[in-house]
Amino acid sequence: MDLNKNTRSLQALGAHSVTITDGDAAVLELAKANYRFNFPEQTNWITEVLRFGVDGDAASVVKHRREYAGSLGSGTFDVIVGSDLTYKRDDWPAFVASVKEFSKSKETTVSVAPS
Repeated sequence: MDLNKNTRSLQALGAHSVTITDGDAAVLELAKANYRFNFPEQTNWITEVLRFGVDGDAASVVKHRREYAGSLGSGTFDVIVGSDLTYKRDDWPAFVASVKEFSKSKETTVSVAPS
């Protein structure tokens, strides 16, 4: 996913907050540095490590999102956008379980681009 373009697009569409995930903490550190450098005025985003199928990762994302969003958020998401997530067929069940964890409402929109 083009982090800068897509995150800015979500913000332009009225997203109150954006949570960026990846399974690799080093990738997230690079993304944070890049985003802070290019868009220092944007503060309504957080990053979280998310490894599909790893106990506690999805719950941690929900917990930190709830803390970040404060009274405005339940920890679940209105929109989930993903890319490069479906190339490992064995990971699909864990991916679906994570999406279910994040979308405790029937109102969540999920969009996944094929790898």
